[in-house]
Amino acid sequence: MSKSSLFSLLLIGPNISKPEARFISSNAFRVNCTLFKWNGGNGMFHAEIFPASDKGIYKNETCFFIFDNLNYLTTYKVEVFIIHLGLFQYNDRAVLGFLVFLIILTSIALLFVLYKIYLLKRKQLRSPISADALVETYKKKIADEGRLFMEEFQSIPRIFSNYTVKEAKKAENQSKNRYVDILPCRLNNQQMQCGFLMVYILISFIFWETEIFDDFVVKIKGEENCPDYIIRRLSVMNRKEKTPEREVTHIQFTSWPDHGVPGDPGLLLKLRRRVNSFKNVFSGPIVTHCSAGVGRTGTYICIDAMIESLEAEGRVDIYGYVAKLRRQRCLMVQVEAQYVLIHTALIEYNQFGETEISLTDFHSVVNTLRQKEGNEPSLLEMEFQKIPKFKNWRTSNTASTEENKKKNRNSSVVPYDFNRVLIKLEEDISNGSDAEEDEDYSSDEEDEIPTKYINASYMDGYWCPKGLIAAQGPLSDTVADFLQMLYQHRVKTVVMLSDCTENGQEFCSQYWNDEKKEFGEMVVEVKETDTFPTYIRRSLEIQHTKRKESHTTAQYQFLKWEGNELPPNPCDLIDMMKSIRQNGGYKNSQENRGAPVVTHCNDGSSRSGIFCALWNILDSADTEKLVDVFQVSKHLRKERQGMITSLEQYQFLYAALEVAFPVQNGEVKKSATTPDTVQVINEQTALMSATTEDQEVAESSQQVEQKADAEPTEAAKPTEPTEPMKPAETTMTSESSEQTEKAPSESPTNGPAVSVEV
Repeated sequence: MSKSSLFSLLLIGPNISKPEARFISSNAFRVNCTLFKWNGGNGMFHAEIFPASDKGIYKNETCFFIFDNLNYLTTYKVEVFIIHLGLFQYNDRAVLGFLVFLIILTSIALLFVLYKIYLLKRKQLRSPISADALVETYKKKIADEGRLFMEEFQSIPRIFSNYTVKEAKKAENQSKNRYVDILPCRLNNQQMQCGFLMVYILISFIFWETEIFDDFVVKIKGEENCPDYIIRRLSVMNRKEKTPEREVTHIQFTSWPDHGVPGDPGLLLKLRRRVNSFKNVFSGPIVTHCSAGVGRTGTYICIDAMIESLEAEGRVDIYGYVAKLRRQRCLMVQVEAQYVLIHTALIEYNQFGETEISLTDFHSVVNTLRQKEGNEPSLLEMEFQKIPKFKNWRTSNTASTEENKKKNRNSSVVPYDFNRVLIKLEEDISNGSDAEEDEDYSSDEEDEIPTKYINASYMDGYWCPKGLIAAQGPLSDTVADFLQMLYQHRVKTVVMLSDCTENGQEFCSQYWNDEKKEFGEMVVEVKETDTFPTYIRRSLEIQHTKRKESHTTAQYQFLKWEGNELPPNPCDLIDMMKSIRQNGGYKNSQENRGAPVVTHCNDGSSRSGIFCALWNILDSADTEKLVDVFQVSKHLRKERQGMITSLEQYQFLYAALEVAFPVQNGEVKKSATTPDTVQVINEQTALMSATTEDQEVAESSQQVEQKADAEPTEAAKPTEPTEPMKPAETTMTSESSEQTEKAPSESPTNGPAVSVEV
């Protein structure tokens, strides 16, 4: 049998090479090949011969096949290919490339989605907030430690770089910049919205009487000192141009802490009212400035603008307005706390409005508040119902301990931890410590110094924080602690608003005696007693048995409150307050204002709340000729439980003010500086005293005449005051309070009429 069969080879697949075919007999041949590259696991070689044989497809793990029983004179075609056992074949480069492509595509899609979410959130942030939604929006943003507030504030661009600051960077202007990174940009003659002007020169000078700055002469014409701000009347004159002097009202806000923001947003609302009271159609824009002119300045401007937006449109866009301010000056509203303060100030304004009343309008406004229509509540009742209750808004953990529960007369009226009065243990006080050391007590609940507990709370006075202390009437077991509090805190005045026992119930354990008496380590003695129709004044000398120095305290016991929820005659309580101010020097002495006045009743709130409210309101009326019963009551409720809880107490405050400031000929009659009192004088003693005084006057006159004869030239010399001059702030208060209400001179070129320093 001859080798007459022919064959041809066809290799399928790029990985098979070097095919080889050889006859092994006349009708059989073998085929083998080489696999030079293979990806993946083991493969299976397949071979198929055409025309097909009975065996069909040949399979082998190696590329080696034998084809036999072939026909003579026939041409055969052989196809060899390899198949992956996993039923597919792949390329690692292709797979890697596909994965990279998939990752890139996924990343782009994710970035696109995130960008859309960012735009949506930004749109939501920039959407105006309606007046009704202010509180809910604030609660939502302040939750989770203010996370949303932080995200929103940080999303506002800090600096808009598309405005030029070339003018600020000029060599001649370098010295005028307090901070090198806070520079003004060129914007429409520097004028901003809402009538505010951001001046280029931000440095604030302190001047007194008269100062000359280059060609400008600045004089101070008057000054009015208030607890949170100072109002100065300045006159500015340009010597070079010889123009008429211009009057500028300068208002300096003094209650912004060095670090942080004011705790009470109402202070900024009050400042805004003062500033706006000086605005008129003839005055120029208001100049406002702080250290850098961005943080506090931006906060004040934003509050002012957003209040105008609330009044005009009933909505605010705080986010958008801050961004707008930063387009005009970088870093306006500098920190997140200032951004939050803007929200709280707007909530305060939107919820409570303006409740401040001037004395000139007081009687007419009160009559309007009392008017009722049918069964509807009066405006006065609605105003009282608006006062927040502040229930459990702060902790009272110290007062609730088992050890201290027995020291409370009423378990529902206890001091908060943040402002409770601390009594230092005497072992921690050295014998040589002075009054200043004893005054350094803090009601910080985290203070590590061991202290005693007493049911007493610090209350903010009109002139200074912690100007008042509201305490419950001491128990028999806490009299020593009460006296120790008076001794350590150098209390000059104690006001007792109850009798020791009323209606068979003890309101106060008697902590004084006509003779010297000891209560634990404290010794008290009544040195002097003066009895008046409505109150008793006692002079108490208090001493600690382990200390050398003693302390004298004036105690005023009010007699006209026994058995009643309210005093029958408000004038009686006001007269006692006037006596306290006059004898204690609280009216003109800053030092005495800093010493706390202690007031106590049964629980330290029911009657003490009325006293504290009237005390602060009368201070405000005397100083600013303004009263705000609502805000004072609201603030007292934040500081101690049980303050001004009934409508009758709230109405009593208004009635007391009507008595204190009566109307005469359509104007408020000025109240007397001292109460009307009757003093009984022994005639013989008075006669002897008058004779002695006449002799002293005669001797003094004779000495003056002799001195004048001996030194006749002294008359030509300028006389010097025998007493130190009072500060200008004291002598000019009445003048400034009258003249600050005048409008600036009506001239279209008058320039800025009001300058605000925050």
